[in-house]
Amino acid sequence: MKIQFLISVITFFALSAAYQISEGIIKSNGRELTFSQDEETTVPIVFNDTNSKLDIFFKIIGTKQPDQVFIKIVNEDNVETSLKPIIKSTSENDVYNAKTSIIFTKLPSLFKISPLLKIKLIIAGFQDSNPIFTTISSIELTQDLISKNLQNYEKPQRFGKLPEIHHIFQNPPTYVNSGIALIFSTISIITLLGLISVWISLGLVNLKNFPTGNIFQHFIFIGLIISYEFVFFQYYLGSTIFQTIAKVVVLLGPTVFFGSKVLNYVGSLRLAGKR
Repeated sequence: MKIQFLISVITFFALSAAYQISEGIIKSNGRELTFSQDEETTVPIVFNDTNSKLDIFFKIIGTKQPDQVFIKIVNEDNVETSLKPIIKSTSENDVYNAKTSIIFTKLPSLFKISPLLKIKLIIAGFQDSNPIFTTISSIELTQDLISKNLQNYEKPQRFGKLPEIHHIFQNPPTYVNSGIALIFSTISIITLLGLISVWISLGLVNLKNFPTGNIFQHFIFIGLIISYEFVFFQYYLGSTIFQTIAKVVVLLGPTVFFGSKVLNYVGSLRLAGKR
């Protein structure tokens, strides 16, 4: 029996709340309503114009000031907003005064068109396993007041279904910027013209040594060199490496054959002292 009694006492103290509230009062429109930890006000508070407000006063009894004290306002769709009361210590030990106000004009737009709002009180400490969470009163909005605010109300997107997001990724650029291409092309042309000018000034360009015999092979060799440039240009535009290798292999045989002919001709000019 003693063990059962001891267990009952321990359970009672473990389940008892660390805080208590007393002298709960709500003042509005000249009326004064009372509430307690277990009972809300007997009648709801009526807001009938935009100047409506109410003041909440209550005392908190506990060994220390609670870590969390909030007034929650909840509409019929369970959307809620919170207020933090002002808490001050008193001359009495372990007693704290708390007060706050609910002003209609400061309510979120959604709450201004809700017919009924519940007022709930939360009191808790970080080490408290049994916080106070109770309804202390409710607010009724008149139909005229709701109608006035409903005209200017726009439902926020976060309270409804949002449109599907369609993101279009930008493709990487296919060609280089035209300004950069123009700069490099200009530099290349100027360099080529400068190189030709130097060759002419040094006498390296000698038209007397221009091939007079079978010049067909020389033009083929030049055409093959241009073909290589064209193959590499296609690779730059997106041709695969295997396609590029295949084209190079096709050009390799004619290049070796006609290239040897041209080099033999140039070698004969060197032996004759003409180059």
